[in-house]
Amino acid sequence: MPRLPAARKGKRLLIRQAPVDFSYFPTFKGDRRAGMHSKVYTTDAWSVIKAVIRQSPPSNARKTAAAFAAQAEEFYRAAASATAPHGRPLLLYYAFLNLAKALCIAAT
Repeated sequence: MPRLPAARKGKRLLIRQAPVDFSYFPTFKGDRRAGMHSKVYTTDAWSVIKAVIRQSPPSNARKTAAAFAAQAEEFYRAAASATAPHGRPLLLYYAFLNLAKALCIAAT
């Protein structure tokens, strides 16, 4: 495993005057056992979304949710790379619409 780069100078991130804990690992050491953090920090939310869908049992609903998630990602990436600003809102609308469909189907 490669060494991590040296830490940069900065100021502590606060949300509502409370420091935000950060870890590269999803668990923390509790009093009696390890626990899971309630937040996931990622640079690629699409991989987390796809992983959640893949964890559901194999079914037609899972395939449908995966298809909606793939379409949502494509619409989002198209909006992010659009050169003309006029089409971006529509692309983002379809991205989040398909993402909501994917998450609703995956949650059932």
